[in-house]
Formats: sequence, structure tokens, C-alpha cells
Amino acid sequence: MQQLQDTIEKMLSRELNLGGRASFNYNALSQVKKKEMTIDGLNVRLHFNPARVASVMAKVDEKTLRERKCFLCPDGLESMQQSHLWKCSGDTEYFLRVNPFPIFERHFTISTAVHKRQEMKGHLSDMLEFAALLPAYDIFYNGPKCGASAPDHMHFQACPKDSLPVQKASDRALSPLSEDGHDFLSPLFPGIYRINGYVRGAYLLVSSTGDRMEKLFSFLMEARAAAGYGRSMELSASRIFWEGDRRIEDEWEPRMNVLSWRDGFSAEFRTIVYFREESRPACFFEEDPQKRILISPASVEMSGIAIVSSADSFEKLDAGILSSVMKEVSLSEDKCAVVESFIQGHKTFE
Repeated sequence: MQQLQDTIEKMLSRELNLGGRASFNYNALSQVKKKEMTIDGLNVRLHFNPARVASVMAKVDEKTLRERKCFLCPDGLESMQQSHLWKCSGDTEYFLRVNPFPIFERHFTISTAVHKRQEMKGHLSDMLEFAALLPAYDIFYNGPKCGASAPDHMHFQACPKDSLPVQKASDRALSPLSEDGHDFLSPLFPGIYRINGYVRGAYLLVSSTGDRMEKLFSFLMEARAAAGYGRSMELSASRIFWEGDRRIEDEWEPRMNVLSWRDGFSAEFRTIVYFREESRPACFFEEDPQKRILISPASVEMSGIAIVSSADSFEKLDAGILSSVMKEVSLSEDKCAVVESFIQGHKTFE
């Protein structure tokens, strides 16, 4: 079971000994400044990590993507980056690599060997397989307009289990010994819970099998489709500069982040889907530098660790502002109501 996990951890050790970019950035993690704060009862953290500037400030408009080398393809790698090829049971091949711009002391990318767009459809079974193969890790997915700095190349990432506050709180709430699980989770359907507080439109799926998890996920996608995909705000010139002018109606999947892991005690698969309204908050695009805060929420931020690469943004962010940012990029209250009405209106989906 742990063969793949042991292999990539040894790969991490080898690469860090080479003294390249990854070695420098992993050593710098000890210098990352952190703040702790509580939002809606959840203990969250803010990190000032200058090495993450490439991700926080990533331009993902079509012209930029077309003109740069893909850093997940073999010819876009740094010379010292190592790769481990793995074929999933569904026959899709992935390269596992050390993330050269880490948030965590063990941080990996898992990208398809073939260059194809970032899309969850057809890849959830692989995500669950990696969750089983890497029992000490959470596997996460950033949608093409939800924090993926390579929306043109399908990939997941892996971080140490229990690093993310929302994942830890979910496991704690599901524990038979929990006394306050109902405050954090609200059951909507067998195996589907609403996550309360911090962000909106976050749903936890729980299943003892991968097949059942895929059915729950498909049912949740039906519920999301029922709420429609219209844009909640007009595109500013600054937003178009950073992200392009593609409209939600032209995107190939609902805006979302996905986090999946396998619980070590129950052996259940647990998957959180964060539905999104916006990719970045309005403060990222502020013309007034006094109001500008450079934060690009992705799976890690939605799960309770906010990353900024600017000292100024780190100083400005507090619990109130971060809470506002997370609610702004989350699914709207009206759409959440439609999603949940759809879910609760069904006794079964089979």
C-alpha cells in the first residue's frame, strides 16, 4: 500500500540534496511568517511565503498560457527536477514530482503524462486511487479558474494529512466521540454534508467505496448545475488582464476546488467539494494600493490556510478581511439554496 508513498518521499530527499531551486525553497519554509486566527469557530492560518509569488500572481489568460512553456511537461522542468511515472488502474499515467514552490514540508504535484486541460471529469477515480496509495496525504485539485496556475495541464497536488484545518475539523466532526459535529457539519443526504462557516458552498462527501464516492460526486454536480452558472459580477479591465475575458458560460466545468483523503480509522473516502463564484476577490484587482490585497484562493485557502507572497498583504489581512474574501469567492447564498434544495428533494439518486 505504501510503496508509492515511500518512493516519492525518497525522491524528495534526493532532490533536496541536489541544492537546486526546490532545496532553496524548502529550506526557506522555516522563515515563513504565520498568523493564527479564528473564523466561524475554525482555527485558520495566514502564511507569508515569498516563494509562492509565481502561484499567487499567476497570469492565466489564454495568451500567456499559449506563449509560455508548460512547467508540468518534461521540456518545461528545471534540470534538477525528478519524476516518478505511475499508471493508475484506469490506465492514465501520471508524473509525481516534488513541488518546487512548497507550502508544506512535503508537497508534491501529480500531473498527467500527456498535456491536456485541467478538468475533473474522468479523473475522480484517479484522485481516489492516489488518496488510497498515499495514506499520509490529502490530495487536492484546483479548478482551471480556481487557483490552478497550470489550467492547461491536468494535475493534482498532495500535502501531509491533517495540515489543513477544514480536513481536520471534518474528521473530528465525523468521529463517534465528537460532541460538536453538528455545529460544523449538517447532513443533507446519506453521505453528503454541508460544511458550516468559513466558506459557503462547501460539501463533504463520505463513502466506504470509490464507486459510491463517484456516484455521490456526480449527484452533487447535478445539484450544482441546477443552480446555473451565471457570473455574479462584471469583468474589470484588471481582471481581464490577469485571467482573460472568458465568461463562465464558456468554461468546461463548474468553478470548484476538490480535496480528497482516506480516513485512517474508518477507511472511508472523504471528499470536500468547494463550489466557487469567483477566482480571485475584488481586492486583488484594486487600483488603490492602500486597498489592494494580493490573495488567490485555491484549495489550500478554502481549507483554512491562506497564502500571500507580499509582506504588505500579510500585514493588511486579519480575520475580518479574510472571512470577507472567502465568502466573496465562495458560491452565493442563493445558489447554495438551490443546490441544497435539489439534494434534499431526492430520496435516492440511483
